[in-house]
Amino acid sequence: MNNSLKGISSVLLILLFVVLPPRTALAFPLGEGLLGLSVFGDTDGDLVQDGLDAFPADPSEAIDSDNDGFGNNSDFFPNLASEWVDKDGDGFGDNTDVFPDDPTESSDADGDDVGDNADAFPLISLGSLSDTDGDGYPNDCNQDCLDIGMTSDLDDDNDGIGDLDDAFPLDINESLDTDGDGKGNNTDDDIDGDGTLNADDAFPLDPQEDTDANNNGLGDNEERNVVEAARQEGVGEVISDPSAFGLTKETAPVLEVGVFDIDGDGESKPLTDGLLLIRYLFGFSGNSLVSGAVGTGATRDTAETVEAYIKERVPAE
Repeated sequence: MNNSLKGISSVLLILLFVVLPPRTALAFPLGEGLLGLSVFGDTDGDLVQDGLDAFPADPSEAIDSDNDGFGNNSDFFPNLASEWVDKDGDGFGDNTDVFPDDPTESSDADGDDVGDNADAFPLISLGSLSDTDGDGYPNDCNQDCLDIGMTSDLDDDNDGIGDLDDAFPLDINESLDTDGDGKGNNTDDDIDGDGTLNADDAFPLDPQEDTDANNNGLGDNEERNVVEAARQEGVGEVISDPSAFGLTKETAPVLEVGVFDIDGDGESKPLTDGLLLIRYLFGFSGNSLVSGAVGTGATRDTAETVEAYIKERVPAE
């Protein structure tokens, strides 16, 4: 059988010289290889003769530029003998990569097991302490931090608001959360959480108020309370001492008819005429002057007519 193979080899050699130029054919001399014979002296059949093949038995490799024992095809660093594998694909060989399984890290200058890219203090061994605003002071300072003379940052996001007063100490764009909903006032469309959007709320920072009908700067809810309080106070004062307001106290709730019939209903009453007078003297005007203080059948039932009547009878100051 060997004679037959040699015969075939001779025929192939002749054909090789016929088909290929002489110089090319000589690059593949006969030689022993796989199964005892290789026509071109190429054991692994990768078309690189064994004498020039750094891996004669490996058809996937032929060259090892850095002589590290790993072929160029599989060597991540074909020209660097000290490296050949890069598992995380970050461009740093596993032999020198401190974090071979983390593509975002490769070195740890201070040896604190926190990669330099994520380490706020890459040259000082402080572990994972953070420095949000990058001012050189850690957000929090542990004992190791204190031992080297450092202190914690009192304004982590450097927004001018101390951490103790900052609802968002790590967010430079936010510091207040009026309604406590976890959303900063700068991005909250209902800052006071009263159900009325800021754009429609006359008092966006007051959850008790959202309208100001007469545009006097006093919320409608508060104004109603003030008016009612003044009304109750006025009623009490008139009842307790009607003579102080030019009224005559009688046993009946009706005062003498005359100049003090302010609403023109034919009677002088503490809870209508007296109240109208005291409100006027306190500076009330408009609806707050006559609301709830005009008697049944009154001929003067608007603020304008009541004011005009009183002005004619109260000396100007």
